[in-house]
Amino acid sequence: MSIYMVSLAILIVTTLLFFLFIHTFQKKEDPIQRLWITLVSSVALGLIVSIIMMVMYFFVTESLGVLTSVFKLELNPLKEIGILALVLVGYSLFLENFFEAMGKHAIGENVGLHLFLAGVRFTVLYGAGIMLNIGSLENFITAAGLTLVVLAMEFLLPLLFRKKKAGGL
Repeated sequence: MSIYMVSLAILIVTTLLFFLFIHTFQKKEDPIQRLWITLVSSVALGLIVSIIMMVMYFFVTESLGVLTSVFKLELNPLKEIGILALVLVGYSLFLENFFEAMGKHAIGENVGLHLFLAGVRFTVLYGAGIMLNIGSLENFITAAGLTLVVLAMEFLLPLLFRKKKAGGL
């Protein structure tokens, strides 16, 4: 699975979804002007969403590449790493908000919520590794490594931005 193909697929899907959404709710009388405005708007919005998704995809892919080289894992870069990256990006964009709302309701907003989300993230990644027939030790290392990387970012990025606002770093 080539990164270019993933990028193109995401761009096409998001552009089509935005086109259908904008076309449905636009009320212009002139059909040609309506079509051009809809087309330009949907391509622009689709491009923005695609860029955000691809930045996340590249981050996860490179994190998996580092884990693979550090722990000398036997993962196929095109198959396993690409699919695990797509699973994590898809989970982060679509399902994590649901689990976060459940966790906030049950646990509250504290460290326990982050640990709960990390557990769910680990379970999703480990399940995806099982479906890809990755060896159990490699599967555990990749799921735990990616979970720890994302958990570290959840704690470190707010600290970094807080220091920038206060004039540090």
